[in-house]
Amino acid sequence: FWLDTEQFEGCENITRLVIPASVAFVTLNQNFSGCTNLASIEVAVDNENFTSIDGVLYNKAVTTLLSCPPGRSAGLEIPPTVTSINNGQFTGLSGCNRLTAVSIPSGLVELYSAYPLTLLPALEMISVASGHPDYRSEDGLLLSVDGETLVVCPAGRSVLRIPASVTAILPTFSQLSLLERIEVSAGNATYAARDGVLYNRELTSIIGCPGGIRGRITIPATVKNISQYTHFRGRANLEWIDVDPESPYYESHDGLLYQSSGVV
Repeated sequence: FWLDTEQFEGCENITRLVIPASVAFVTLNQNFSGCTNLASIEVAVDNENFTSIDGVLYNKAVTTLLSCPPGRSAGLEIPPTVTSINNGQFTGLSGCNRLTAVSIPSGLVELYSAYPLTLLPALEMISVASGHPDYRSEDGLLLSVDGETLVVCPAGRSVLRIPASVTAILPTFSQLSLLERIEVSAGNATYAARDGVLYNRELTSIIGCPGGIRGRITIPATVKNISQYTHFRGRANLEWIDVDPESPYYESHDGLLYQSSGVV
């Protein structure tokens, strides 16, 4: 028999699904889309094609994670035997809006893109087992294995502290609506932070402003270029912008940011 998960779309009252022994195929393009309270997927013990561990669906050999139920609210520790997530993508985790932590084993190398991890709004912690060829984790962040690239900042975080080893950043901070503050570890030679805003080390350019930044900030006198669309647009909780009075490039009046040609 064939189980098409699209037939369950929008069934928000389902909390538990049991797959019988007769099911040989499961389509998971939508990963039980709209089944927001589905917290556990179980499989009959005599099913020859699938198995379930801690309410998560895997192939029988436990080498592929097929589906993490969208209603799961605990962390997810992926077994060490798993080498792929639903054909190499993270689509098996799509819609898991309550998932707070993900643990990636060293053998899970078929990760064509870690981007879907950024779409998990409650995610606060990512851990990677030692020995992974592509990634490592530090303080719950997903980094390249050499530690030089910040790949994913979990979307459920309010504070991001950038490790000293990081020289490149992939996340777009405007998408991190819960992120209120960015800090930089001592010893980082590439970045600096002031009032929760990320700058280059020389404080001449703004690199990123948290999507959920609050209160007021002061722009250093050394900053030469500011893009309204990249850094401040949509920051509904940013109440006031000051500018260091020594700045030759910008000034502030009543909390608004100006340059010589007009409002920024």
